[in-house]
Amino acid sequence: MSYFCQKGRAIVWLATLITLVYDWPLETSEGDAVDPPIFSRLLEAYGWLVAVSVVLAAAIALHFAIGLLLEFWGGHWERRRGKRTILRSLPLAITLPLRVLIWIMAATIVLQILPLDLGRLQESGFITKVQRLAVVVCGLMFLMRWKSAALIQYRAGAEWGGTRLDRGTIDGVGKLITLAILLFGLLLILRIFGVDLMAVVTLGGFGTLALGFAGKDVISNFFAGLMLYFTRPFVVGDLITVPDKAIEGNVEAIGWYLTEVRAPDHRSYYLPNSLFSSAVVINGSRGLDRRVETTLGLRYDDFEELVLIATALRAMLSSHPAVNQSTAPIVRFNKYGESSLDLYIRVYTYETEYDKFLSAQESLLLEMGRIVKQHGADFAFPTTRLELPPIEIVPFKKFP
Repeated sequence: MSYFCQKGRAIVWLATLITLVYDWPLETSEGDAVDPPIFSRLLEAYGWLVAVSVVLAAAIALHFAIGLLLEFWGGHWERRRGKRTILRSLPLAITLPLRVLIWIMAATIVLQILPLDLGRLQESGFITKVQRLAVVVCGLMFLMRWKSAALIQYRAGAEWGGTRLDRGTIDGVGKLITLAILLFGLLLILRIFGVDLMAVVTLGGFGTLALGFAGKDVISNFFAGLMLYFTRPFVVGDLITVPDKAIEGNVEAIGWYLTEVRAPDHRSYYLPNSLFSSAVVINGSRGLDRRVETTLGLRYDDFEELVLIATALRAMLSSHPAVNQSTAPIVRFNKYGESSLDLYIRVYTYETEYDKFLSAQESLLLEMGRIVKQHGADFAFPTTRLELPPIEIVPFKKFP
């Protein structure tokens, strides 16, 4: 049934086109003209209806033709699997804006064809302005969609010029592109409506001065956010510490105004971007290694085993795969404690991520404990020893 419906619609459109193209009068064998065909008479009486039908038919044809063409183009780039991420995301970004533009243009053309009194609108150029505005808005829509699609593919692991980009750089570039697109679109829209750009710039200067006093914090945070993207003291995912605020956690997002840091207890801290222009920030993820520092307290009874234990610990740390051997491990008898013989130990591990660092530290501490036990020693507990003078025992005498 659907097949015949499709064929029927095709026949109707074909008949309409024939009516438009072939409009000749019929003649008899004697050369006398007869009445024109019924299609021509309908065209004379309802010419606007045929014109509207043609416009709508053209819009429908363009709607589907663009979809098929861009689908073929997108499949072509998917098959190539190249590094040109921007070109691969182009068909997906341009399809919707083009279709919207086609139907807006068709609607404005139909509005001019209909037998309506549009004298004032045509004299003022309203329809022309609407068409130009539609071109600008759809162009902005295309650029924003193209930007979003390209950034999504870059976040998925694409490369630019052979260099892999991190998420922070991608987000920063995306924000700058968004700002440029919006400013460019605003200037075009103002020009369409005949606004003097020089007057806007002049008023904008006074407005910027007023906003500078009223929104000083907002502006400072905005430019501080841009500086974070350019200088990159940290990126999304880094483990940072802000000693002035006693905050430590992973960077979740760097926004226009705030930076979100998630602490190990899963609480989120929202820090103004201007804070990082004056505060000291320690980036734990940028280090080449991380330090493991501890003190082993042995019993005083294990004094004879102290040197052997220290030698065994040095040998273990010098061969452990998690220890960075570029910095020699330190194992030294440090001091006589109140209840223990203190061995000071300091090594550096290759692991900089917090979870992996804790795992490496756990492995080292357990191995240290095994070495102490293997030598028959043990860890000291805080104890207090009291020495009392001899006590003279006086025999009990029973008094009468």
